[in-house]
Order: sequence, then C-alpha cells, then structure tokens
Amino acid sequence: MQVKRTPADIVQAQVDAYNARDFDAFASTYGDHAEIFRMPSGKSLVRDKAELISFYTDAFNAEGLVEIVDRIVIGDNVVDHERLLVGNESHEALALYEIREDCIQRVWLFEVLQEKIRPR
Repeated sequence: MQVKRTPADIVQAQVDAYNARDFDAFASTYGDHAEIFRMPSGKSLVRDKAELISFYTDAFNAEGLVEIVDRIVIGDNVVDHERLLVGNESHEALALYEIREDCIQRVWLFEVLQEKIRPR
C-alpha cells in the first residue's frame, strides 16, 4: 500500500530534487499542465511540462541551492519563503504552490523587491 504524500511532502520533494540537480525527479513533482506565474504582474512563465523543462534548464546548470526559510501549509496549498543561494549572494522569494492530483499544478512566484541580499 502506497502512502499518500502530503502537499508539503510534494513541495519538499521538488526542493530536494532541485538541490540534487535531479531534473527527472524535479519534473515528476509537477502535473503535465502545470502553470507558473510571476507576481504581481501575473505574467505566465510556464504553461505545461515542456515549458517547465525549458524554463528550468538554465537554473539546473547553475550552482545555486534553495533553502526554505519558512513554510505554511493550508489545505492543498503550500507557501514557501525561499532563499536561492548562488556563491556569496542570495535571492529571496515567496512561492505559493497549489497541489492537486498528487502534484504541483500551479505556482505563483513573488520576488522580494531587494535584488540582492548578502548572507550573514
């Protein structure tokens, strides 16, 4: 019997796969018609798995790591305060994940207004 993953489990699997540079595992956390939006403009960045692969190709070639600063789970939604660490710099964002059918279906990305935040 397979244990059903929680929304937090699915988002954490995505983060872990990103940090491990395991693109197949990363993509498997997303639905075939997953969408990603940049907020507050609402601009569509990704509309399906093929676009997801194209969108994240450069990110997977970079040396950055994502750390979760804080996480809130409300039903099938996960809100992460994420920090992307690249060398001596970090970039912060809020990501709202909508989980349905055991995968990420929609993501809304809110970038922090400061372009670069130096780690302590």
